[in-house]
Amino acid sequence: MLTEPISGVIFTFPTGVLIAGNSTANLSCQASVGNVTDRVWLKDGKTLAASSHIVFSSDSSSIFINTLKKEDNGKYTCQLINSVSKQEAHFLMVVNYGPESAEVKGKPEVKLEQPVEFTCSALSLPPAKITWRINGTVIPGQTENVLILEKASYKHSGKYTCEASNAVTGRAATSSSYILSVKEEIDEGLSDGAIAGIVIACLVAVGASIALFFYCRSKVPVSSPY
Repeated sequence: MLTEPISGVIFTFPTGVLIAGNSTANLSCQASVGNVTDRVWLKDGKTLAASSHIVFSSDSSSIFINTLKKEDNGKYTCQLINSVSKQEAHFLMVVNYGPESAEVKGKPEVKLEQPVEFTCSALSLPPAKITWRINGTVIPGQTENVLILEKASYKHSGKYTCEASNAVTGRAATSSSYILSVKEEIDEGLSDGAIAGIVIACLVAVGASIALFFYCRSKVPVSSPY
């Protein structure tokens, strides 16, 4: 009896929104035609192994992934094999997650009228919406993960936080406060030549004052005591 080639792969997979820590996933793979003697499951091109997290059916025709994680994101491949043919089908699984711990990065101190740039990082799928605050007050119009201030002023000094929110997972994360100090630029100091010049000028001024004092005194007549 001739072995019939496999054809008509039927690959079933989740079609709804998947959320890490909340959803589960069932995947199954069958052939419409042909006797399947072996099945191989791959994730991102690597063999998928059974674990406490991933459970295979007895004939490996289906797998169950319990309580999805962000690491379950990826391309799943089912291969159906017999002695005369091999067919495969693919499914790209998207597991929404986060945002995870938000963090603000930037310079803690800048000079007056210098540009300032902060970044807010928070792992999230889809990418999180960002809300920036200074001293607890929302900074309007700033929803990107990078906050840029063209010219720093004293009013920009304070505590900055960013809040990352994911509308799909319904979760949010707020960073700890990041303190920015805006200071006026101060001359680092005078050169040795400039200092020497100032000292000489001061000595000349003092000498001139003493000479003037004695000159004036010599011009004032001294009355006789008799």
